[in-house]
Amino acid sequence: AIKQRVRATDYPARVGGDEFAVLLPHTDNGKAAVVARGVERAIADTTIQVGATALHPRASIGIATIDESTPDAEAALLQADRAMYAAKRHKKAKNTTTKAERTSTANQDD
Repeated sequence: AIKQRVRATDYPARVGGDEFAVLLPHTDNGKAAVVARGVERAIADTTIQVGATALHPRASIGIATIDESTPDAEAALLQADRAMYAAKRHKKAKNTTTKAERTSTANQDD
């Protein structure tokens, strides 16, 4: 899904476990956000069939820009990692709120 959404000049790589990084040369935050949304949609549109169970993966994506103020690649990865965890927390809170609203509505109908 990731390779389908990046340019030939980009560098997708597995960082470890279920974490990946994509280097987008000569790309500002706005363009990186467009690529990130495309990757996120491609992953969400993927279905993995395991026996009778259909799995639908999700992604949380963090973006970091490397410029003259970035001390090194490790600092950029750390910045992207922090942004990814912030996105993950935001999604979790959003999902929790949605579940609470559904539960509340269901309880009112009982």
